[in-house]
Amino acid sequence: MPLTKKRPGRWTLRALLPWLVGAIPVVSGVLIMHWQAQRELEARAANTAALVTGHFDRILDNIAGAAQALLPLTRQPLRRGHAGPARTGDTRLVRALQQPVS
Repeated sequence: MPLTKKRPGRWTLRALLPWLVGAIPVVSGVLIMHWQAQRELEARAANTAALVTGHFDRILDNIAGAAQALLPLTRQPLRRGHAGPARTGDTRLVRALQQPVS
């Protein structure tokens, strides 16, 4: 007669230990993969935000340059019936817009 009784249907530590040993690396691997993916997403988001900020600054600089180029033209009186440089051949506006912004 054995000294210990076998209890059917109950998990013992001896039966559960191989499953725990196999599950610990899998769970830790999933956690590390999640952490690395999160870091990569944060880095990409920061890079994209920096690019968008740079583009937006360039857009604002171009708008400011166009406004500075047009500012001298605002002091000139308008002629009645004047439709703009496209019809009259006035190229001062085009030349002012083509000048480099300093």
